[in-house]
Amino acid sequence: MLQHEAALEQIKRTRLVAILRGIGSGQALDIASALYEGGVRALEFTFDHDDPDCVAHNCERIHAIRSRFPEDLLVGCGTALTVEEVEKSIAAGGQLVICRSYSPHAGTGRGFHARRFDPYGNCYCL
Repeated sequence: MLQHEAALEQIKRTRLVAILRGIGSGQALDIASALYEGGVRALEFTFDHDDPDCVAHNCERIHAIRSRFPEDLLVGCGTALTVEEVEKSIAAGGQLVICRSYSPHAGTGRGFHARRFDPYGNCYCL
């Protein structure tokens, strides 16, 4: 797994995080493969909070990608609203969390560091 600073530099260098929402695990593999071949090195699977099983579904996608791609592909979740979402995403292999705000309790014991990148107030945690 990339160290925090290496992951941060990778995102700064490529200036791109692909945001994927509303796709199944099988479809996620095909899309991730095409994106990776095209040079994308960071994927966010956005929580679809209209889906009552969105945490489980997102974790399936994260795990599927994480288990099949090299470590230079950062994979994580977005629109994380709860500590549970963050913790389960990390447990599934997630390496980044994108959220509107950051609670230091969300990454407790996981070594995540908050970094603010964009002018909209989005917080990127690695």
